[in-house]
Amino acid sequence: MTLFSGINSFSFEPPDFGLPKLLPRQLEVIQSIFDVQPKEPNRGDLGALLAKLWKVPLDDWKQREVRQLPWLLNYGPRPHLIEQAENFSKVLSFLESNFKNSYLKYLIHIYLKHYHPQIPGFDLLRRFIHKHLISYNGKSPRLNRWKGFDILLFSPNGHRTTASKFEQLKADDVIAYIESLGFTGDLASCRFLKETIRTFLEKTVTQEVFYNKVQKTIALLEVNEQNVSRLRFTELDTVAASELIPKAGINAPDQIQDSLRSFFLRHLHDPRLPGGAPKWRKVDPTARKIFGQWIAKKDLEFFFNVVDKTAKDPHWQYRRKFWEACLPHIESTWVILGNSARRLVFQSSRDMQAHFKERRFGNLIGGSSEQSVFLIEMKGHVFVEWSNAGACRVFNKRTVPVTLGLKQYRTDDLRFAGYVARQLHHGAIRYKWQLELSVWIIKNLGIHIKQSEYRLYG
Repeated sequence: MTLFSGINSFSFEPPDFGLPKLLPRQLEVIQSIFDVQPKEPNRGDLGALLAKLWKVPLDDWKQREVRQLPWLLNYGPRPHLIEQAENFSKVLSFLESNFKNSYLKYLIHIYLKHYHPQIPGFDLLRRFIHKHLISYNGKSPRLNRWKGFDILLFSPNGHRTTASKFEQLKADDVIAYIESLGFTGDLASCRFLKETIRTFLEKTVTQEVFYNKVQKTIALLEVNEQNVSRLRFTELDTVAASELIPKAGINAPDQIQDSLRSFFLRHLHDPRLPGGAPKWRKVDPTARKIFGQWIAKKDLEFFFNVVDKTAKDPHWQYRRKFWEACLPHIESTWVILGNSARRLVFQSSRDMQAHFKERRFGNLIGGSSEQSVFLIEMKGHVFVEWSNAGACRVFNKRTVPVTLGLKQYRTDDLRFAGYVARQLHHGAIRYKWQLELSVWIIKNLGIHIKQSEYRLYG
């Protein structure tokens, strides 16, 4: 006889103790104490409940199933339950007659996350929330916080009211205020906040307070996590570019240009280069043109700041003035740095370091380590300007492609004999080479550069 003889093998299976009844209740208590954000139930469970909704009367549902009812309002295929006027009214009537404060937290979460003011059901839900929230006198930190912001979040068209509140805040206070409203975790990218920011963007402001609006807009659109920036709503990046850049204008103050240029380079990249072009297609053409000139201006400033520290050409400032005169006609720019010049950048001003980090310019292989190169594209031609004394070469992109935006360039490739023009920088003080190059430009590109625009003195 074996040790287990006579013992029913089924006796080793675990007994069925049923589902715990107190655990969900205790979970609610813990959540109310520690202000834990509601978490959406398993989607498989929600699918089963949605199917049950059409078959079993709500009066016959178990309590734990009723607690998940708010999650069904915007779940599943369209039209969602909140879009079905008759069925949604029945659900709200049931919740009204069986109301528990614990439902309120879930309903608010759904309302803010999926907010859609054009759908009548959301206004019905808003009224339901408002009614019960103003009479709430419990201890939940989350509900009490929302009760304090009821006039913002749960008034008709609350996103507009909230956008007006953002107008009154200082730029440095925006992030803290967003968090105080409860827009964290799953609600950090909720639809209510997106509509609020969209409305904020559409508001017109005077030029005197425009800089403050720029800083607040960036604070609203961007989330910084562990020194990494990301967009809060990717759908609003092109909207922001189309709204803010033309408003700022081509001659915007440097601080506005710097803020907007830095922000859009981080998230949309350079519209004139292959990596950024697709992202800018939905942006207003005027905004694209202005932004391109902002970048060209900053690239030129960066390049000649490097030249200032490394140049062997005593008259480099005349070259800087000439290319500044060409800025309205420049379509694209790119800087290529030699090894010494690249190291020098990290010993330079914070502004230069910041622009280098944003642009991640190319490396120059071969030649002098102090040398740098500035590529300027105008009317299908690329002008190759060197930091040290030397000729400026012009290439036709159709016959000798010189691609902007690459990470590595060889010196020999940039001095290739296939150029269509070569301009020595002789007679700078007398504006000799400037006149010669401007004549070539007007003859071949149809661009007229006035002498008064590139004269360094008077």
